[in-house]
Amino acid sequence: GDENLNVEQFIGVLRLWRFDSPVIDTMRSPDAYRMFLTSWRGNSEEALAMYASLPAPLQRVPIVLEERSIAQINADDCEGAMASLNEAHGSEVRIYGQVRPSALRSNANLALNRVFCWRKMGLEDEADALLQRVDEYVTRVRNSAYLGYFTLDAKTRVLNGDPEGAIDVLELAWNRHDVEFDVFADPVLRTLNGEPRFEQLRKTLADHVNRERAELGWAA
Repeated sequence: GDENLNVEQFIGVLRLWRFDSPVIDTMRSPDAYRMFLTSWRGNSEEALAMYASLPAPLQRVPIVLEERSIAQINADDCEGAMASLNEAHGSEVRIYGQVRPSALRSNANLALNRVFCWRKMGLEDEADALLQRVDEYVTRVRNSAYLGYFTLDAKTRVLNGDPEGAIDVLELAWNRHDVEFDVFADPVLRTLNGEPRFEQLRKTLADHVNRERAELGWAA
């Protein structure tokens, strides 16, 4: 239907960093989507300011709270992020389920964000127990290649102390056309910033996007 077409168009927009696209105005909550896009570009402080200006009912929508939690972690506010996730899910820690358009908002990825934050907050036992649960899930689906799985696999490897293995996974994802630029705004994967192969992947992806933008006559 029309809504599915809009989602597909929107995914195309975000892949090409076209944040001024009129397609966004056709979405159900354009201001929320613009906040998401801003966060996915890594501009967490700006995204949080945009969240603050949303109408109060929209601020309480679970997907908006989930996106807020990602921006909060990137702004070094793990306590706030955990409060956002708890408000979104009624304090239930969810693991299963992938979502579009942002794979970073899948339940498992948000669970790994909890592991990351709980460690920062000194909750080592809780973090280790949750990471083990996600590990079991990842082991079951490791050979899958659906959207967002590679992000999950890479994050799990980072949290298990294997950054090189995480970059292996992301490079494989790129070769399978299954990696989006928003991975560079992921709270866990951002810890790979400065790693030469990770930075090369960032450059490869940006060059690809800018090439496609140039073909469409858009500014780099």
